[in-house]
Amino acid sequence: MDYGSPRLLEHCLNHMKDLLVWVGHDGRMLHANAAALKFYGYDLESFTRLTIHDLDIHFRRESWPQHWEALKRNRTLTVTVQHRSAGGVFYPVEIVDNYQCVDGHEFSLAVVRPVEHRGDRARRMQLMEFSVDQMTDSALWIAKDARIIFANDATCRNLGYTHDELVKMTAFDIDPNLKPESWPRNWERLRERKTLTFETAHRRKDGRMMPVEVSANLVQVHEQEYNCAFVRDITERKINEAELTRLATHDALTGLPNRNLLNDRIARAILHAKRNKEYAGVMVVDLDKFKFVNDNLGHDAGDELLKEVASRMKSILRASDTVSRLGGDEFVIVLEGVTHPEDCALVGQKLMRIVAEPMILGEVAMAIGASVGIAVYPMNGEDAASLLKNADIAMYQVKSEGRGNFQFYEREMGERASKHLSIVTGLQEALKNDRFILHYQPIFDLKSRRLVAAEALLRWRDPERGLIPPNEFIPVAEESGLIGAMGAWVIEEACRQNSRWQKDGMKVVPISVNLSAYQLRNGEIVDVVRKALTRCALPSSLISFELTESMVMDHPERVTGILKEIQGLGVTLAIDDFGTGYSSLSHLQQFPIDLIKIDRSFVKDISGDAKDAVIANTIIKLAHSLGYKVLAEGVETALQSDYLRDQGCDLVQGFFYGKPVPAEEFERVLQRFAVV
Repeated sequence: MDYGSPRLLEHCLNHMKDLLVWVGHDGRMLHANAAALKFYGYDLESFTRLTIHDLDIHFRRESWPQHWEALKRNRTLTVTVQHRSAGGVFYPVEIVDNYQCVDGHEFSLAVVRPVEHRGDRARRMQLMEFSVDQMTDSALWIAKDARIIFANDATCRNLGYTHDELVKMTAFDIDPNLKPESWPRNWERLRERKTLTFETAHRRKDGRMMPVEVSANLVQVHEQEYNCAFVRDITERKINEAELTRLATHDALTGLPNRNLLNDRIARAILHAKRNKEYAGVMVVDLDKFKFVNDNLGHDAGDELLKEVASRMKSILRASDTVSRLGGDEFVIVLEGVTHPEDCALVGQKLMRIVAEPMILGEVAMAIGASVGIAVYPMNGEDAASLLKNADIAMYQVKSEGRGNFQFYEREMGERASKHLSIVTGLQEALKNDRFILHYQPIFDLKSRRLVAAEALLRWRDPERGLIPPNEFIPVAEESGLIGAMGAWVIEEACRQNSRWQKDGMKVVPISVNLSAYQLRNGEIVDVVRKALTRCALPSSLISFELTESMVMDHPERVTGILKEIQGLGVTLAIDDFGTGYSSLSHLQQFPIDLIKIDRSFVKDISGDAKDAVIANTIIKLAHSLGYKVLAEGVETALQSDYLRDQGCDLVQGFFYGKPVPAEEFERVLQRFAVV
């Protein structure tokens, strides 16, 4: 006979009186012998679908990893617990748990012995008490009169009392939230529900409070009712919850309240003002020069600036006031308990002074400013949303007037803001529904009097208002950021139209397109131009771009790189409105420019105003000496045209030579004047 055969081993195990259970490292039942299956009332297939929690419902799932590590460390563990059979009956059992590892597979071989089978009641009780004392959670037995009649070792460790001290105390001594007058009502609730789970705080012997979760259970022994309470220390959970709440309601960089908490603070200030017949102030603060710091000193310097500004703002406010950061360089101050609306102006003045004080960022001393809009409850709004909106409107009014000041909200500002929003909404609809068109204004060579180029000018066709001129919507598009999408459309459409003319066999000329500061800042302009030329199969020589002096001088190093990339595609570049900005050709030498456009303000009175004539003449001569061509815009008379020709100006555009017209009308101009 093969004494090591599997069938013989299985036969022996199934005829043992001891209950044998194999448990996986994850707490699942792997196998059981016949005695164990009979005791628990399962067949083998059903039993192997169970976990340790199905047998011992008091064993917490999250405790299994700790139990398994202890078993691996000690190799053998003995515990006394209650196991539930398939019929729902609970039996006290002693388990001798043995760690096994065979061919890399870890499991436990548990020998289960029902305690009743020993007939030793004292031993059983001793084991049960031992098990209770080994619990990590506190266990308390509390009588109907609130006396503590039992506490396990964990209770003593957690609260700092001895067993003798605890059994002389009541539930009121450790839980200040419990009141003698409400105890009978609480007991009735426990009697009705049998189990209650709630959070409270227990007082330790040293006076410190410990947040706990209590699971109270009604137990009846010999006709006496008891509360068997299991108490878990949830200090760590509360710390984590508090940190999550802080992260959700405060700005990570400055530690200030964020938008989630701001509305509550404004609502609190409004409620205080109502109750005390006072005012509440909301101030929206936007930092000046913040973008300059980020672009030139780096984002770390920008972060340091924001933290320093936050600290300075808090230093001038009362404890009842709030400084909040909404994001970027935008802050909101909530003033609570304002006696007079004019008091907000005093805070605004303090704010302007303290923000303007120089600060050291790295090795650089920087002085910035702030634009502040103020809205006061109840005159400028009766809820948080209205006050924030109106303070924001006032702040933008300050920025439009030159920055570095504060401004109270006025109703007229709201009307302007409403108009502004209407234009933004209209532009979004125009982009979506193809309501933009291009008009083309001819550009002539002064010597040959031939058409050599054209400027593409954007127009907006509104279904209700008709054709809207650019001066009404371009500034709004730039402020709102829509100018990026609109500018990309203009480039695409100009290339598409010129390509269409070329395919139709018409005489074509380069089309000039104006670039915005936004397009240069975001750095995507090079890809936009390249893709438009590729999609339209248009030679790069048939497109050119215009930009203003201020655009190239704001961030010269970055702009130079972008312009060189654009010029590298084979297109030409022009400086528009020259003479109205820095007016320094020597500075412009560093940029890859092909053409200078003299602003129309110097052309208007060029034949009658000696000063304008000198400026125009100087620009023409200096530009030629530097290798630039010169185009004069705004030419409306023959006198102006002749004067510019005599001074050597190369190109002209203006109403004298042709107004901007739609593509179909410009085709006739092309057929008549374009160079073959």
